[in-house]
Amino acid sequence: MSPGTYRENNVTVRSQVTLVGSGWANTIIDGGGSGVVVYGQPNSEIRGFTIRGSGSGTFDAGVWVSEGTVRISDSRLTGNAAGVWAWCFDAATCNIRVTLENNIVDHNTSNGVNSNEAAVFTLRHNTIAHNGGCGVILNNPASLAENNLITNNASSGLANNAAATVRYNAVWGNGRDYSGGGPGPGDLPVNPLYRDAANGDYHLKAASPVIGYGTPAGSDMGALPFTPVGVPPTSVNLSQLSGAWQISWAATGAPGYYVYYGPCTRQTTTVVHVQGATSYRVSGVSAEDMGYVAVSAHDANMQESAVRLADGVRAPCPTAPLNLEVGAFPNGRLRLQWQDTSSFETGFVIERAVGYLSSTTHADFTAIATVPANTTVFTDTPPTFGDTYWYRVRAAGINSSSPYSNESFNASFAWAPNPDEQYLLVLVNEARAAPGAFGYPTIAPMPPLAYSPLLNYAAHAHSQAILNSGFLFGHCDPIGRCPTELAHAVGYTGGVAENLIQGMTGPEWVRSSHQAFMDSEGHRNNILARDFNEAGMGHTYDPSRGGASYWKGQYTEMFSGRPGVVIPNLPSGVVIPYTGVPDTQFTFIVNYYDANGRPPGQPYVYIDGFPRVMNLSTGAAANGTYRYTTTLPAGHHEYYFSFTFSGGSARLPVAGTYAVDVGVAPPRTYTSFVRLPIILNDFN
Repeated sequence: MSPGTYRENNVTVRSQVTLVGSGWANTIIDGGGSGVVVYGQPNSEIRGFTIRGSGSGTFDAGVWVSEGTVRISDSRLTGNAAGVWAWCFDAATCNIRVTLENNIVDHNTSNGVNSNEAAVFTLRHNTIAHNGGCGVILNNPASLAENNLITNNASSGLANNAAATVRYNAVWGNGRDYSGGGPGPGDLPVNPLYRDAANGDYHLKAASPVIGYGTPAGSDMGALPFTPVGVPPTSVNLSQLSGAWQISWAATGAPGYYVYYGPCTRQTTTVVHVQGATSYRVSGVSAEDMGYVAVSAHDANMQESAVRLADGVRAPCPTAPLNLEVGAFPNGRLRLQWQDTSSFETGFVIERAVGYLSSTTHADFTAIATVPANTTVFTDTPPTFGDTYWYRVRAAGINSSSPYSNESFNASFAWAPNPDEQYLLVLVNEARAAPGAFGYPTIAPMPPLAYSPLLNYAAHAHSQAILNSGFLFGHCDPIGRCPTELAHAVGYTGGVAENLIQGMTGPEWVRSSHQAFMDSEGHRNNILARDFNEAGMGHTYDPSRGGASYWKGQYTEMFSGRPGVVIPNLPSGVVIPYTGVPDTQFTFIVNYYDANGRPPGQPYVYIDGFPRVMNLSTGAAANGTYRYTTTLPAGHHEYYFSFTFSGGSARLPVAGTYAVDVGVAPPRTYTSFVRLPIILNDFN
């Protein structure tokens, strides 16, 4: 299309058509503030435009994609509701693939790049800045974000809700840089130093820390790679005069110069524009803050040359550690792990702050340890069990330090599931081994799920948050964290599926809730998903809630599949009822699984030290549920499960015992109800 401004909306780029403009500065499609500006149909391409002026509705956008493969390149999407919306009503039947490359997506009132789970995005070399919502929202795990600048967006910079691949992006200055996941390999938490972002100029300044830092090695990040114009000064000198620093350089005849200084490379903190002089004086700055000094020359259009470093001054700067994660051990210790991105550190400084799991606030950070260079793991023993602790890490250099890593936190706890949670996992694994026992005989059996303490804790915390909120029932907690983010908040990595149901407490309610999940297709799909290999169950209960007909309990199931998870031979077990009156029947239940198809030789439950033979009740011998029923006298009883098989043995729990107290009044089981509670399921 020829240069000019075309005032149209609902422009449709039909299948197999490439719409080419004369460059975003020259060819503008203006929607006039109404509807969607451009619709991209399958196998279409949009290149070389400014697309602006959509309507302000929820689904209005500069470009809308609802099916097929669409490519958008070398364009600017600005002044719309969303920059790009990729969405369809039935995500399961859509196949949306959108490639964005070398675009500027800025000053849209909502999100820069938005999608639902139907859309696979490939984002390369885009500058996504100053949008009124999130910069980028990724909801499909096959998506990729690489070599992008994602800065100054009002909400999350990069909302990675599906464990998509992110790498070599600069994410900085957003309301929250990441949500749903943390930085990827090569991501930088730095100001990219735009030439004049306030006036829409996102070219990089000569000392930008993202120049040459992309992938492949040597490429720049963002839509506008740095191209030097002219020549830098032939020399730059740094000297001390009367307690100040004198930066001087050889004249080039340029209209002006930019002076950069800071602690070290990629950590420039100050940019000064100098005209009519070849020197600049800096006062009140220590030697540690002058480890990097450089000067560039610019022409009349403010285009810069490359920088010239001050002679003998260049100090390599340790770069920030990435991907800090905090995992919890059952004994209350917390394990930190991070990615070492630097070649110049002398060590790492670890800082800790006390906070609260339900809040993003915390006390001031305090340094607690210094570990040697090249270290990537640290185990902390916090002062108090039950509290939540935040951590951050920085690399220390000879005369400087790196920026901090991302902040990460977890709770110090000795966590064990409550009886309702134990029983719910037993039923889930029984259903996976024998779907027919729950009314679905045509579904093939599959392996059980391993118990994940972190998923269990996240599920329990979500149930408690719903209970505390007065049953504001939904997959996101009161501060906006959804299932994957809730799991990440306690140190779990990976995408998470979730089932929710309101109810009461006790074995009958657990069975009723489980059957309700099984009788709902979406929930059943989560329980029986073959790709999942671990789970956590959360149940909270408050008998003081409401009247007789008011729900007093909340069940949450979280499922995930991660590589490398080993399924134990005895993944879950429980005794039913959890307590009771003397000389009534108690049933001990355990799930057994052997990946090699070996049935157990001696399936026992040891009760107070005495072995009792368990019998297969559902499923197959090598993948089934075993039970033993007996009466128990009053008192405290300890038990554990122990199975032998050809080539080995298995025990649950691995160490110690479970316990059941007989003679304690059993909890109210609420066996009479006339309707099922509201249930929800989600994969987030």
